[in-house]
Amino acid sequence: MGIPQRGVRLRSWTSLYALRSQRSFSSVGGAKAGGLKLIRNIGVFAHVDAGKTTTTERMLVHAGEIRSPGSVDEGTTQMDYMKQEQLRGITIRAAATTFAWKGYTINLVDTPGHVDFTAEVQRAVRVLDGAVVVIDGTAGVQAQTRTIWKQTDHLPRVIFVNKLDREGCTYKMNMTSLNTRLPPSKAKPLAIQYPLWRPRGALRSVVDLLTTKAHSFEGKHGTSVVEDTIGDHEMAELIEARNELLETLAILDEDFGTAYLDRSEEDPDLVADAVRRQCLQRTISPVCFGSALGNQGIQHLLDAVALYLPNPIDAHTARPEFVPDPKGGGVLMEAFKVLPPMGKEDKDKDNIVYCRILSGSLKARAAVTNQTRKSGAKGKTVENVREVFFPKASEIEPCKELRGGEVGVVTGLNNVRSGDILTSGSSEQLRKLSTVMANRMKDAAAHAPSCVCFAPFTTPTLQQDQELVKALDRMMLEDPSIEFRKDKSEQILVWGMGDLHLELCRDRIRDEFNIPVEMGKLHVTYREHVNGEVRMSFHDESGGTGVHLDVSLGPARALPNVYGGEMAAEGAYANEVVFSKGIDGGSMKVHNAFREKIEQWLHESFQSGPRLYAEFAASRVTIHRLEANNPTGLRMHLTKLFSGLARKALNDGYITVLEPVVSLTISGPPSVRGTLSGPVYAEIVRHRRGFVASSDLKDEYTFEMQAFLPQSHMSGYASQIRRMTSGQADIQVLPAGLAEAQEDTLPVYQTTLHSLLEEGHDGHVDDGTQIDYSNVEEFLDD
Repeated sequence: MGIPQRGVRLRSWTSLYALRSQRSFSSVGGAKAGGLKLIRNIGVFAHVDAGKTTTTERMLVHAGEIRSPGSVDEGTTQMDYMKQEQLRGITIRAAATTFAWKGYTINLVDTPGHVDFTAEVQRAVRVLDGAVVVIDGTAGVQAQTRTIWKQTDHLPRVIFVNKLDREGCTYKMNMTSLNTRLPPSKAKPLAIQYPLWRPRGALRSVVDLLTTKAHSFEGKHGTSVVEDTIGDHEMAELIEARNELLETLAILDEDFGTAYLDRSEEDPDLVADAVRRQCLQRTISPVCFGSALGNQGIQHLLDAVALYLPNPIDAHTARPEFVPDPKGGGVLMEAFKVLPPMGKEDKDKDNIVYCRILSGSLKARAAVTNQTRKSGAKGKTVENVREVFFPKASEIEPCKELRGGEVGVVTGLNNVRSGDILTSGSSEQLRKLSTVMANRMKDAAAHAPSCVCFAPFTTPTLQQDQELVKALDRMMLEDPSIEFRKDKSEQILVWGMGDLHLELCRDRIRDEFNIPVEMGKLHVTYREHVNGEVRMSFHDESGGTGVHLDVSLGPARALPNVYGGEMAAEGAYANEVVFSKGIDGGSMKVHNAFREKIEQWLHESFQSGPRLYAEFAASRVTIHRLEANNPTGLRMHLTKLFSGLARKALNDGYITVLEPVVSLTISGPPSVRGTLSGPVYAEIVRHRRGFVASSDLKDEYTFEMQAFLPQSHMSGYASQIRRMTSGQADIQVLPAGLAEAQEDTLPVYQTTLHSLLEEGHDGHVDDGTQIDYSNVEEFLDD
């Protein structure tokens, strides 16, 4: 097959494979052009509508990738090229591009800002070395900003305070917001710039606190950087900001502290070196200022990305247990986005897989093994890479190879899902990568978000139902956070991360597959928690098997007090399988490979609880004794014992049903105070089973109320609040965690769920059931 020419847009798979030309390889790769030290793999993150995509568009303009920036409102941006992104004016899936800036190669991933696409953000975070967090300068830190800050806390970050072309923004307001409203973190937001204002309050120029030089941005798209004067009335606050920068660095950085005491800190290079060291150590997050829409400060932001964020070698040095040496042998790569062929005309085309090459060198026609997925009962999926490319937003450019530390695109991998880890190399090379690979897989599993709601999807005919199943299968390759199944009446139920997520899924099926699908009423997903401990044993000497099990089921940890304002941390509801110290495996050696299989079997049992058949949450299985002369049938014994423990916990009153709770933040001008404090407050408390945590003036311009409500009671409420406040209120809804559901709400849901379950399947093994399990010894031979 030929190579797509530059300019092939990924708006359709037909165009990708129809337009072919002579091989013309790109030379944009940083690993070849300037070495690994000049590569920056970064993501841009923000609360929805903070100006994230507009910022990335301006970056591409100043890097010379596009002549003029697109408009989010007009649906003409390079990075948001999906039809639904253009129609809705939001980023839905991560988009990647590569460009050069002053000798550096920047691999940039633009991520979604809406809470329903948190899973997409999480997959992107895993392949990045650094982050740019965009803040709306008119609003400061917002609800989703806090979530993003927690998701990227392991990465060095640069903060860009945007929208300073609007009146009402101040340096003090934004720095106070950053220092008080972000979640606790090792990294302190530290300004390396200072904004200067026009008489009416809009941004005039930006001062570099390292050099104390002011620059304004003039000409078309702000491409001309012109030195500006600093007024005497502006010097006092500017000097105060610079002193804070220098004094903070002197405390944190020993080398700079010595120079600071010697009064040699006037050398900007010494300051820059200290900023870089501390940014890489994540003790500070440099703060830049500007306006993407006003074309101000983007060049300085790009300079900060190049100077202060890590290269792939820095990332390996900081986190060797998760990031391998990019120069090492053996290919280790992670797919963070899969674009399957959409539409009937493209069904036989290849997937387009965006990936991070963590180590090694990948060329066309290389065989790669999918370490995340198995083919059949035993063995891994092996596929051949067809071609390799560099990403250019909605285009891709052919290249000869992708090297460790680079972000690229491959074709030919048709059994890969977003988040999969793939390898290629000798057994010795893969052995050296095994620890990193295992850590990345465990980390991905620990941070995988659970679906929070589901809805029935219906079509007019049986044939279209079959087409709908095929469409959903393809969409799950791209977005594993979508799940679906059929109930006993053959109705198709689709699970997702929120109502917008499911609505988007429906609309894409209509647009891209031409299937007239309708979405029914939304249902929330409940979980079951074990709040007390139960313990059971199993003994079987028949047939010389000699199986002896002693297992308990109980709580894994205390549940966060969501209604008390305690936001659930990542992993707060994860289930655990624990082996007691000194556990005896009898004549069968219980080594790590076998323990992993036992953990896998028991985690599968956690998928269905005894009361609502819902997944368990924050529950723990502890294996106190495990003796087996022969592992054959052990899975069946463990599964039956778990089922008995679950039933005993239910009978003893130890099963608590948890429901998803959301954090609702309503803000607006002080004029909405009466409405929020009166009818809105009453509605939340009396009719929607909510709790109002705070209700007060945030500052002289903004009144804010924060409340916590069951997600089941949020349907249509955002629109109702907007009507009650005459459209003046800004509403943000974020997942807060899980809380105990009220008993009087459960019977209706339980009846509904029973009717939705597959016929004859409740996730448990009945005592008389005969199940054909593969021999456990096969796993020990791997």
